[in-house]
Amino acid sequence: KAGLLGLTRAGAKELGLHGITVNAVCPGLFDTELTHANATEERLNAVKQTFPIPRLGKPEEVADLICFLASESAGYITGASFDINGGSLMI
Repeated sequence: KAGLLGLTRAGAKELGLHGITVNAVCPGLFDTELTHANATEERLNAVKQTFPIPRLGKPEEVADLICFLASESAGYITGASFDINGGSLMI
């Protein structure tokens, strides 16, 4: 992960002169088929209760963030990383 964040910052620095922004989206645990295939409901419920926002993320929430970053409204955001994980990294 650290290597990808370094690559994000390097890409932002190098490509900014060409009007290209580079950012990283770092998702946490999301409500997907893959998540449910690899963990029991009991385990997922236990994990969710440790999050400041006690639920799994919705795939649409990541999609909304990516759409925003791809929009002109985010044209001055570059070299940033966005943790979208319900606050799970704060604990």
